[in-house]
Amino acid sequence: TLIATPVDLSRLLGTLSGKINFKDLPKAGTTTIDGIPIHNEFFLEALSLDMQSAMRSVAVPALIIHGARDAVVDVENARHLKDSLINENKVIIVPDGDHNLTREEDIRMLKSAIIPWISTHENNGVLGR
Repeated sequence: TLIATPVDLSRLLGTLSGKINFKDLPKAGTTTIDGIPIHNEFFLEALSLDMQSAMRSVAVPALIIHGARDAVVDVENARHLKDSLINENKVIIVPDGDHNLTREEDIRMLKSAIIPWISTHENNGVLGR
């Protein structure tokens, strides 16, 4: 199950940081975003990831869940995952859901989607390899 999963990392980092040019950061040190110091290595590694290859390497069915009003990771990431994953997948967009999906109605929706998905695929012998 993938919840609010970012696949467009450069766009996400740009949204979170404003005008920081991560490619020019020194490897050592930290950069502070919203008052939180984050090691520069994190940013450099994130930008070096080949997300297309990573998505093609997913070898199990994927349930993709995303809040329609996620202000951190754009909901378009869920659609990109759906189109890029090579195995069976299903997208559930939580109406009015934010990035954290912590409202009671979000939790109910998550339970009603995740438990049957896992049960179905576990019984088919696909999960747990």
